[in-house]
This record gives sequence, C-alpha cells and structure tokens, in this order.
Amino acid sequence: MINVSYNKIKSLVSIQESIDVIAKGYSDLSRGIVSAPLRTKIETDNNSTILIMPAYRSKGRYFVTKIVSVNNSNSNKSQMISAHIKVFCANTGKKIAILNGDIITSMRTGAASGIATKILSNKSVDTLAIFGTGVQANSQIEYITHVRSIKRIFVYGRDLISSKKFAKNISKNLNIDVNIGTNDDLSKVDIISTVTPSRNPLFDHENLKPGVHINAIGSFKPSMVEIPIETIISSNVFVDSIGACKDEAGDLINARVILTASSSNGVRGVLPGGYGGSDVNHIEYITITTTGNGSDFGDLNLARRGLSGSSDSHGGL
Repeated sequence: MINVSYNKIKSLVSIQESIDVIAKGYSDLSRGIVSAPLRTKIETDNNSTILIMPAYRSKGRYFVTKIVSVNNSNSNKSQMISAHIKVFCANTGKKIAILNGDIITSMRTGAASGIATKILSNKSVDTLAIFGTGVQANSQIEYITHVRSIKRIFVYGRDLISSKKFAKNISKNLNIDVNIGTNDDLSKVDIISTVTPSRNPLFDHENLKPGVHINAIGSFKPSMVEIPIETIISSNVFVDSIGACKDEAGDLINARVILTASSSNGVRGVLPGGYGGSDVNHIEYITITTTGNGSDFGDLNLARRGLSGSSDSHGGL
C-alpha cells in the first residue's frame, strides 16, 4: 500500500490542476455520475468533530473514504484540521493508498472558492478580505489570487499578534499589500472569504460594499454562523451541495433560506413549488428573454417547497 505525503501531493498538483479537477467533480456530481452521500458526523467529549466521507465515481477504478478530525480548541491552528484519505480498488476492495488529507482538504476548499470567485465575481475586482488566519485562510488567498488580480488584502482575526504574523507572511510570499482590516476597510472590499468556527456573524451587513462577493466556508454545523442574516437574505446564494447545506450550513439554516433547484433551456425556466408563508403547489415558468412573466400552468399533487427541476432542448419541468 502506498502512503502519499503532504509535500508529495503539493509538488504533484498545481493550483490550476486542482481547480480543473474540482470543477469537473462538481459537474459530475450534479449529473449523478459521482456518488457522495451526506457525510457522517460524530461529536466527541473534547470538542472534536469527526467527519467521514465516502465517494465513488461511476465506472471508476477506485473508491475513497475521507476521515477528518476538526478540533477548534487546538491552540496550534495548523493542526485544527487533521485528515487522511484511503483509496480502495473498486474491483477487489483492496486498499491501494493512504493520502495525506490535510493538503487535499486545503486544496479542495481553496479550489471551491477559486471556482466560485472566477464564475460569480466581477472580473475587475482587486481587493480581498479574509476572516481567519489558519491553514484554510492561506489556501483561500492562494486560490483567489490565482483567478483574480488582487492588489490588496485585509486580514481579520481574533488574535492581533497571529493576524499580524499571518499578514506579514502572505505579503512576503505573494508580494501583495496586506494589512489588518477595520470596519471602514470592509466597505472597500470586493471579495470576502470567511474561514472561522464562529457562532456569531463576523461583520455588520451595513459595512459591506454593494455587490461584494462572499465565499462562506467555515460554517459546517447548524450552530455555526459567520454571515449576518441580512446579508444572506439580500444575496444571490449558490451552494456546492443542496443536500449538505440543508443539513449543515448554519448560515443558511439560521437565515431560514429555502434551498431549491430550477431548470431552464436558455429560453424558458421552470420553478416548481415554493413558499409564501406556507408551502405552495404552483408550477410556474418564466420566459427568460423577457423581463419576467411567471405563469401558473399546473399544480403539484401536494403543496411542496425545495423541489428540483430538469430540462432538455425543448423545455423544462
């Protein structure tokens, strides 16, 4: 069995390669090619969370299981997250390799924000705010600066000494202007990434710049909150997994966001069900090339919300 180290993986996979692979993974997952059930969570008595995540790609040669330990009480921030990934042969079930999961977790999370930033933020953005000073915060900066020409970074952390040290290292490594951020600075920021274990909003909604792009990373339990409710409900929200976010994303659960899927073929979009004080059973379509003309053309058998849709080249349902 092969044991692949942190440094070996980092030397083999570039930032762009990991972005491309994760983007392909998201595409395959949305098409049902990848099976990745909701992860199993176990809470320990010493403030640790154990996460277990199996995955398999249809007709693939291997399947994998990732095991992660998260302990936010660890004074060494570089060791708050510890992970490894076991790789098995899909045909025989034999163990093939153990991969260092710390670096893969960092790369995967960084790549997710890189993809979101590239697709959803304005191309002209040049200012980034990072909440958090751990390993994941560093990864966020690496990937976001890879897809956007960032000229200035503001760092927000709980400990001023750690924040200054983090800012100094980032500035040295990337040759970018990095400073400790203030509330006034936040109003100038184009992109925000939050990577903390916070249980309370990290900033006030009124301090945000209109049109700011936010990568909300840290909240992986219903009790964890990084983003103000006002920000969530006034934003266009995109998630990597509707199922996982319904179960885990404290920011969205706290704001009572209704996650749903719609469908379109570029001309007509279809939206089934909904919520307007109570669940509704309408099936509506809009003609995308107009300013919007939702039409009720049918009823669901039961009033529902949070439904999915599908489409082909002719129409959607």
